[in-house]
Amino acid sequence: MIFDVNEQSEMNKEGTFRNVHILFGASPAGSLKVALKDMGVTKGENIISFWDVFSIGPVWRLHEEVGKEVRFEWIRKNINDEYDEFHEYKQRFQKTMNEILTIPEGVPVTIWTAENSHEQTGLRFVLHLLKDRNHDIFVINTTKVYRKLFNHRIVK
Repeated sequence: MIFDVNEQSEMNKEGTFRNVHILFGASPAGSLKVALKDMGVTKGENIISFWDVFSIGPVWRLHEEVGKEVRFEWIRKNINDEYDEFHEYKQRFQKTMNEILTIPEGVPVTIWTAENSHEQTGLRFVLHLLKDRNHDIFVINTTKVYRKLFNHRIVK
């Protein structure tokens, strides 16, 4: 399914929001949702998650149809589709791109990323998608934040 970039995405129909958070995977997105809920700040926060794995397969010209088709074909040929989820994967990828490309101008974007090839490639892809847009963009390196907050020696 191809979405028109000019079409309002589902997230924009829900109303305005103060911040957009972009993550790479269902687990990190779910964890952030829980954390925001526990902090009582879910209203006005929108979470977008790429469920793709950017550390495998081609990412050449992924922002264009030709690049997406090359990637989709590679995944179809090389990834076991035992549960017949390929069509859903393509739809989810297009939906996520549409959500990113239709973030209202001026809304701050926070991209959460760790120090692994999957999330670092995803970070660069999202930055490319947003390069001509008017957003304050914040990148949170979760690996560095974790080390700073929790990597303390335990003294016995």
